[in-house]
Amino acid sequence: MQRGAWGASEGFEEYAVVFTSAGEQEAPVPSGEVGLRERFARQRAEEDEIARLLGHE
Repeated sequence: MQRGAWGASEGFEEYAVVFTSAGEQEAPVPSGEVGLRERFARQRAEEDEIARLLGHE
């Protein structure tokens, strides 16, 4: 939001934010392997199927 949108121009501070990697990141998935998104989708589908079978829909 711009300062002018609040109707004030005094008392604001500006900051620059830099995001850096903490070194904890999953390696890129080579083609032909299952990625993280696909694994989560499969896990969710399995959980939904289990809930359906148990009657917890």
